Amino acid sequence: MCALSCVSLLAPCAEPSNPTLRTKLLELREQDQRYRQPGMDLNSPLLAQADASNRDALRKIIAEYGWPTSDVAGLDGSQAAFLIVQHSNQEPAFQQSMLSLLQGLAAQGRVPADQVAFLQDRLAKPQIYGTQGSCDDAGRFVPREIKDPSNVDSLRAAMGMGPLAEYIEFASEGVCRPRDAQQTHAARRDE
Repeated sequence: MCALSCVSLLAPCAEPSNPTLRTKLLELREQDQRYRQPGMDLNSPLLAQADASNRDALRKIIAEYGWPTSDVAGLDGSQAAFLIVQHSNQEPAFQQSMLSLLQGLAAQGRVPADQVAFLQDRLAKPQIYGTQGSCDDAGRFVPREIKDPSNVDSLRAAMGMGPLAEYIEFASEGVCRPRDAQQTHAARRDE
């Protein structure tokens, strides 16, 4: 029986070949998220220390194993590695080198193309796919400037992503209004 963590369109369902690596990456993800809870200061020195520590650990993992693809580390382990890269804003050169690596892997079908899009947007000004932004006072996600807004949906589709309007709604609920979403979910569960 296969675990949910290995379900992927990129690879047949199979247990990761390195479950120990998967566990390590999930621990790093936990550390990454510890200081990224709603209402927490994203400029906290504790967050910067956690990000630096995670980045160093990921560098060692990549030096030893290469990029932890889902067949090696499970889908959730591979996504955890990507999250660490995405949150490495203090070191854009690291992000740029990982973007090059991920572009090659995406071209081979070994990582989801949307990871390339998210990281490209993190580095590009203006962004291409509309994945980066902030929350307005009404709790709505507002993308940063987009290079080609009239073609953004076709560019997103080429990366396996849905329309920008759907992403804005998703990010508004999940990032800008997570407490509202949790309360709504709890209310629906209680009905």
